[in-house]
Amino acid sequence: MSRKQRPRGLRAALVSYDERQLRVWSRYLEEQSAGLVCRCCQSGEELLTLLRQGEQIDVVVLGGTLADMDELAFVEQISRLHAKPFLLLPDDGRHRAGAGASLGPGNACYLIRQTSLRDLLRRLQELPNDPEERIVQFCGECYDRWGVAQPDVNCTYLTQAVCVACGSEAKLAIRKEILQPVAERHETTIAAIDSGLRRLIECLEVRRSVGWLAFKRDANLSGVRVSTGKLIYALKGALERSEKLDSRLS
Repeated sequence: MSRKQRPRGLRAALVSYDERQLRVWSRYLEEQSAGLVCRCCQSGEELLTLLRQGEQIDVVVLGGTLADMDELAFVEQISRLHAKPFLLLPDDGRHRAGAGASLGPGNACYLIRQTSLRDLLRRLQELPNDPEERIVQFCGECYDRWGVAQPDVNCTYLTQAVCVACGSEAKLAIRKEILQPVAERHETTIAAIDSGLRRLIECLEVRRSVGWLAFKRDANLSGVRVSTGKLIYALKGALERSEKLDSRLS
């Protein structure tokens, strides 16, 4: 997680059945961080309705039991949203094998070892600004070096697949867990997404641009048949290496 504090204007939704807890949390967080705006919800459905209606919420903080659904059901509903906010879950030892593990690919979930409201505020300030924006930018730079003219729909599919892969530390199943969310986003089939990505790879292998060959060399893919899965995870690895380099230079 970036050590740089988030800019002002963070919009946080605090969710708990405990009205007093919400009142105390929101008052403290808004007083201690200029520009942080809290929205309090006592039920999961109340928050989910706001998100489905396009309410701008950057992060959801689950503070405790909800009035209308259990934690697993709430997290599963969050994972089905197209525009997903960050999700902060208190880590009491149960969440790691419970709600946190139930998140689908493409979600940004953090477990908080919270002992005070000050700890919660610090974690909110340390949230990445927009992880998907960084991935989109990085992939776009790669496509430029590979000589692929933009916009290109297959590059869009690839970028979104990389976003899904980056949302999980575990290795995901390519078709079911990576391509399926991309297909749902575009209201098409997994086969159509896979076919588009394979056509993109074929074009890159035919053109053999300097940038593409350099990427393959750096990703240890020289002389290897590049599959959809290998390309997605090669881009994820290149992004992670780039971020480590940036952190050392900063």
